Amino acid sequence: MQYTIKNLAVKCFVRYKELAKGKDRDSEPASKWGRPLSLTVGKRIANLRQIKGLSLPDLAKKAGISKGYLWQIENGAEPNPSIGLLTKIAEALDTTVADLLGQPKVRVKHAAIPDKLPSGLKELLEDQKRKGTPVPEDIVRALAHLQARGARVTSKEDWEYLYETIRRVMRREERT
Repeated sequence: MQYTIKNLAVKCFVRYKELAKGKDRDSEPASKWGRPLSLTVGKRIANLRQIKGLSLPDLAKKAGISKGYLWQIENGAEPNPSIGLLTKIAEALDTTVADLLGQPKVRVKHAAIPDKLPSGLKELLEDQKRKGTPVPEDIVRALAHLQARGARVTSKEDWEYLYETIRRVMRREERT
């Protein structure tokens, strides 16, 4: 049972990340979404960078990309930056990919927390609330939408194991 619970913990964490950030599109070229982007995106990035008072090397470092590649994007020499790369640049500029693309912002529709939760999960949530450390809503949402193949998470202890695993992984990510 322990092995299946660990697998579920990983699946739950992946679901949590999907709900929090949307699907990872690092490998999808941005031009797949419509029109060629090299002329407008590069200029928007350069303008935002200058407005924020960042030099090209500063933004490249903050986004975790090379200066040369950022220069190519800003100057239209790289016609096909990936969505993942645009996400890194947008985060470094404290803006959205939609702003970089000149598109309207879209609000992510979060999956609702089901009205009927498994009894073990309810027990865990109530216990954490009593302890003064309520489970964050996004993690509750991920746990509630966890669908196990073959393994049934029923006990409070199993739900607690999944929750603690997610918390440990999140703490590790925050440190890196």
